[in-house]
Amino acid sequence: MNRKEILKACLTSVFKQTFDAVEVIVVDNNSTDGTGEMVKQCFPDVMLLENGRNLGPAEARNQAIRICRGDFLWFLDSDTIVLDAQCLSFMVSALAEHDDIGAIGAEMIEEKTGKVILDK
Repeated sequence: MNRKEILKACLTSVFKQTFDAVEVIVVDNNSTDGTGEMVKQCFPDVMLLENGRNLGPAEARNQAIRICRGDFLWFLDSDTIVLDAQCLSFMVSALAEHDDIGAIGAEMIEEKTGKVILDK
């Protein structure tokens, strides 16, 4: 909610991915800063769901799950910046090649220092 500029940076990083068979869904939980308009204007290929009230992150994800058409789901919060353009390709390849893998995580890197602060 009210993260228009952060979301714009996130979506820009997503659309730099080399894996191009993506369906991007944004669920706006009643932002008042023009987030929905920014998504419509800057990212016309994004499917935008606009809630009339903040339903919380779990319900927002469930809304996206109900309408997505892909084989894989990649949940990102609006403050995520994907640093490697091949990140999604790598994850999809790993999932497709190994039927014993059900989920993949990622590293969280502190922006200012470049230090890995979460590796799961």
